[in-house]
Amino acid sequence: NYSYEVIMEKFDAFVFGHFVGWMLGGIICRNREILWFTQILWEIIEIITCYFIPNFAECWWDQVILDIFLCNGLGIELGLIIADYLGFVRWEWCWLWSWPNVKYKTLKFLGVSAERPVFD
Repeated sequence: NYSYEVIMEKFDAFVFGHFVGWMLGGIICRNREILWFTQILWEIIEIITCYFIPNFAECWWDQVILDIFLCNGLGIELGLIIADYLGFVRWEWCWLWSWPNVKYKTLKFLGVSAERPVFD
């Protein structure tokens, strides 16, 4: 049922809490990839744990549209906009994406210098 009343009953203090929390997360973390990954992962955790935590039992559109895109997503993006406006430097937490290829990433991840040969 997608009536106006059903949709409006989903708007409660948690909507404001999600929005403000992720907005502050955007200002603090300042990395879009990590913030989006974290909030989507949290929604997956809510789906998995809804069987023994009744508050997490939501319909699909509440989790996808309201939580991921509206509350959390807009909060993240507004937080990043505020951080940019205040002149905060964006932090590059995802250094793995800046490495050129899989071999280099694997060697760096394992702590081996990719500038010199691994084996002589």
